Amino acid sequence: MEEKRGLAEIREKLRSRLKTLMTAERLRRKRRERTRKRAAFIANPYRFIKTLIGEERGGSLQSSEEEVVKNMREVHSYPNREHPLGDCDRISAVDLPKFSLNS
Repeated sequence: MEEKRGLAEIREKLRSRLKTLMTAERLRRKRRERTRKRAAFIANPYRFIKTLIGEERGGSLQSSEEEVVKNMREVHSYPNREHPLGDCDRISAVDLPKFSLNS
């Protein structure tokens, strides 16, 4: 019984140490990558941005102009915009000021 407990304790220490080492290595890699990217950006910002964006996209639109306009109208319009929203139960009424600012 004592052996199992001792082995479990050793295993937990090793796992904890491994986790710490993996985290440190991941942070070192990220720092190295960030340094490399910063240097590439400073050397030539336009080429760096071009590598981020990728190659130019090509192709042709398969939808007609009417379909695009209809879709834009459906997605970006709000038919009930003319109707007032009404009162909200969660917003309490504000008391009128006790003193006038014009005096």
